[in-house]
Amino acid sequence: MQAVQVSETTYTSLLTQFSDRAVEQPFSLIELKVQNLKDYVAKWLQFQSLWDLEAEHAFNQLGDSLGHWQQLLTEIKQTRATFD
Repeated sequence: MQAVQVSETTYTSLLTQFSDRAVEQPFSLIELKVQNLKDYVAKWLQFQSLWDLEAEHAFNQLGDSLGHWQQLLTEIKQTRATFD
C-alpha cells in the first residue's frame, strides 16, 4: 500500500496554485457568513433567556410601570423580526 500525503487527501496543496487575490473573496464571504451566524445565535440566546426567565423576576423588575412593560414588548417585537 502506498503512503498518501495529507495534502493529497485534504487538497491544501491547491491553495498554492491560486493567487492570494483569488482566494481573498471566498474567505471574506465565509468570514461574513460566520459573523452573521454568530449574530443570529446571540439573538437566539437572548430569546432563550426570555423563555428561562421567571415571571416573578420580570414582575419585580418592571413593577407596575406600563412604560417599562411597553418598552420590553417593543424590544421583543423588534428583535423578533430577526427570526421572521
